[in-house]
Amino acid sequence: MKLASSLRLLWIRGLPDITGPRSFTTEKFVQSKYLTVSNANAEDGLRLYAGNPANAVAYFSHEADRFASASFESLLTGIKVAAYPRSTGWLLIRAYYAAFFAVHALLRLHGWACTRLSSNTVNRLNLELAQFFPSSPQLTGGLYLLRLQPDAREIVCQKMDGTTQGGTHEALWSILNDYLASATTTVLSVPDQDHQEFVMLAEQFKLLIGKFGGSSWFTQLRNRINYTHEYGAWFPYTKSTCDYDRLEAVISHWTGEPADALKIAGKDELILFMGACAFLVGACSTTIRDLAYRSKSRSPFRTSSGLILGNSMP
Repeated sequence: MKLASSLRLLWIRGLPDITGPRSFTTEKFVQSKYLTVSNANAEDGLRLYAGNPANAVAYFSHEADRFASASFESLLTGIKVAAYPRSTGWLLIRAYYAAFFAVHALLRLHGWACTRLSSNTVNRLNLELAQFFPSSPQLTGGLYLLRLQPDAREIVCQKMDGTTQGGTHEALWSILNDYLASATTTVLSVPDQDHQEFVMLAEQFKLLIGKFGGSSWFTQLRNRINYTHEYGAWFPYTKSTCDYDRLEAVISHWTGEPADALKIAGKDELILFMGACAFLVGACSTTIRDLAYRSKSRSPFRTSSGLILGNSMP
């Protein structure tokens, strides 16, 4: 599959070689036994050095697998109630969370993590800063973007201030465009015409969500469904424009070719929303299937997210 080949270019080095049970979390990884502060300045952010690059790769792989599993399970559970065929609220919310988790997984496969550093974690880092970089400002807990560098040893850690007033969800969606731009640059660096499909799909996806204000659309629509109960998604379904079957038919594209999710016609916002969610989850499932196939036998991708997808491993 062409898209799988393109997405493979985005994997961090050594990703298929990680084995063992899924254990790393941000809290467990950002410790002095795995990372040391190597530099700190206001412009570039905090830089952390991994003495053993395998630990850094394991962290991102464990996190990617965790989020991918949550993404797929979000769509594999839940049922339609025949007595309420226009009850679409939870279907739409599950689709949103599946896409949300899928983006978290895709970012981590690329060596990016939008994550929260607790007060305990930053306090440990501040002790090192005070010792080796005494003029550096102290860190505070909150949302950070961690980016693993190509050598798999250095991690750039930047506080996500200014664009994340809404919290963890807004923070994630705010970097989707940067991820797509980085992914496109990486894919285009390889002189192979087959990778044009990825570039085309990324552009189609951006055009789709651009009709509704860009990546912030995902959280905004979720909030309108979840908190103000709009779109007629909840009983008595006043001003409903869709039924469960139509929406489910669109989101089901996540199990097939991601390109098909972007071929959805019409102007109904909920239908197009489901198509956008299906594309993101479909891209995630495509690369997880490929990764599980190419990973070692005890890879977390074989025993967790790949297992959910029903992969038959050789």
